[in-house]
Amino acid sequence: MNIIFQRTKNFVIDHFFEIALFVLCYVFIFLSIRIIITYYSEFAYGKFDLGNMIQMIWNTGHGRFMYLTDYFGTNMPRWGMSHVDPILVLFVPLFFLIPHPLTLVLSKVFLLAAIAFLLFALANLKLNSKFAAFLVALSYLLYPALGFLAVRTPFHGVSVATFFFVAAFYLFERMYENDNFSIKGLVFFWILLIITMSGKEQIPLYIFFYGLFIWLYRKKLKLGLSISAVSLVWFVMAFFVIIPAFAHYRIEGYERFAQSLNISLDTGENVTASNYFLSRYSAFGDTYSEMLLNMATRPRLVFNEFFSGGGRKDFTLTFAPVMFLPFLHPGTFAMAVPDLMINYLASTEGIGSMSRIDTHRIAMIIPVIFISTILSIRFLSNFLSSKQKKVSFSTIATGFCVLLLASNFYTSIRYENIPIHWAFQSFRRRILSFVSASNHEEDNIDFSEIQVGGKAKISPPMGRDIDCGWKIVNSIPDEVSVSGPDHLGSPLSLRETYAIFPALYKEADYVIVDAFSSKLRAILDGADDINQTAVSYLISSENYHSVGACGNLSIYRRASLDADGELTEVKIQENITEFESYNEIYSFPIYGELYLVDFYLPDEFTRGESKEFSYTYAKKDSEHLGGFFFFTSFVDLNTQEIYQAAHLPSRNVVPMDSWSNNKYYVEILALTAPPFLDAGEYGIFVGITNHIRTRNVFLGTVEVL
Repeated sequence: MNIIFQRTKNFVIDHFFEIALFVLCYVFIFLSIRIIITYYSEFAYGKFDLGNMIQMIWNTGHGRFMYLTDYFGTNMPRWGMSHVDPILVLFVPLFFLIPHPLTLVLSKVFLLAAIAFLLFALANLKLNSKFAAFLVALSYLLYPALGFLAVRTPFHGVSVATFFFVAAFYLFERMYENDNFSIKGLVFFWILLIITMSGKEQIPLYIFFYGLFIWLYRKKLKLGLSISAVSLVWFVMAFFVIIPAFAHYRIEGYERFAQSLNISLDTGENVTASNYFLSRYSAFGDTYSEMLLNMATRPRLVFNEFFSGGGRKDFTLTFAPVMFLPFLHPGTFAMAVPDLMINYLASTEGIGSMSRIDTHRIAMIIPVIFISTILSIRFLSNFLSSKQKKVSFSTIATGFCVLLLASNFYTSIRYENIPIHWAFQSFRRRILSFVSASNHEEDNIDFSEIQVGGKAKISPPMGRDIDCGWKIVNSIPDEVSVSGPDHLGSPLSLRETYAIFPALYKEADYVIVDAFSSKLRAILDGADDINQTAVSYLISSENYHSVGACGNLSIYRRASLDADGELTEVKIQENITEFESYNEIYSFPIYGELYLVDFYLPDEFTRGESKEFSYTYAKKDSEHLGGFFFFTSFVDLNTQEIYQAAHLPSRNVVPMDSWSNNKYYVEILALTAPPFLDAGEYGIFVGITNHIRTRNVFLGTVEVL
């Protein structure tokens, strides 16, 4: 017993820093997983980009190598979207063992945490101090951008490539320090480099400059030039051969998309380019050669673009935590220069700043920063210890590492990194939960007192109703093709086809309409009416019928999926019509001089069956109604539970900002009670909202069967 205790004690003493680092990595992983699960459950990870990654892996496992559905509903190889990242294939076996979207995200978190051990080993090798190495590894775990990379960005090939890159760098440095370049070590080194280069199309540029570092700084001419040559060939193949060769899938798909919605091809000019992302660098030209020439010959333009917008702030956020030390070791820092230029020189209109620290685009820059920081500390410690004989190299190196940790700890708090970020989010969720509970109590309605036409306080459908979202997700069968909103794209991506609505609105087996969806409109200038075109088709076509609605989401199913295999005759389900005159039955004020003058409710509402609801409104003044839309609320008389459905006509077909004064408008809705709606008696309210002002009018009760 004493022998076991002594051995355990000796092991703990000998490996104290490794054990401490393991505990801290566990904390990092635990906090990250908590946040990731919350984000996923709240649909923070959409079709772009987690859904795309899942779809590629799912399709690869089903014989369609790296296929996914692009913005415009085309199933194509990944390269057609101007990205080359076959590293995802490594995760196919794991994904099919655990087929869940979070399998990929959690794999990324474990690999990011494992880099801490690689940096610990590298720092110990270069600084000859486990304590200093531990401080470096802890600084990495506290580095603000790492927290965002772990939880804000779901999964990308470039994020997991970082682990293989650091592993390759450490392996080479160990062989170099020991002067032992074995065949086995070099083979493993090359494998790690190849995997790293498969992480994204521009990563070969990192390896190109790494080859130059090995040649110039490590004096391994043959190996260095071989690495640079191979990486350069890979980069040229990716950018100038593979991406242009597959661009026709995207272009042809966009042409079909534009034709189906009757929009001009000029609406998405960059979509038809050989590389989808070239337009981000339009300040430097329209072609590769023109851009490269201007970047090389116009330094003032490069400088202005680099620090334009949020560039200066992003630069500080990136390098302040490491005290700008990486710049002292240009040999390794040069590896990140191409990515820094890609991020900082982009014209970011419509996509936000590409240089921000909370995007996946900083992924490969992070390990280069810490590798360069370690080598910079070694350089400074050697220099200062040679000038000041009384202070040892180890003491100086440790001092720099203490400052590095302090800097990362301070900026971690300032930039709300883990665990500060998680603590803030947790506190905010508790506050919102309390407020939500209070609001629910205020929304309780006394049905014994309220009369038809009476007003009640009911909150409108949320822009992203979490409960409704999961109910919709769980109602969609496996393997069917789907056109739906971006935010549902992660949990619904385990299928061959998931398009962003309105793409494939005439072809998909199921179409999920989000009344607030704007994903495609945001990237297609001048195509504001694409949702109106698609929604109008769905609610009037014989080829689709309503399956149900919840909050801002409405589901339509292709009629040919019915059991009898025939098209179902469906009358116009939802429409708005102008009337020159109308016999007003009621005069319930809705908003300003907008009145509800007539309505029809069914007596019974059987789940799974469509019933007609109609509302007639009179607009008696010229007040602008931009941003308003109507919604129907079903309030359970016993439980006060609320089920809502946004009116697609007033939201997506004929928006209320186009309504004229002194006109009558009617909405005819064929609503379908979804199966998850409980049976019972419900109070029916018609409401109007712009999410700032909301008013609800009681219309009577309906029995749900």
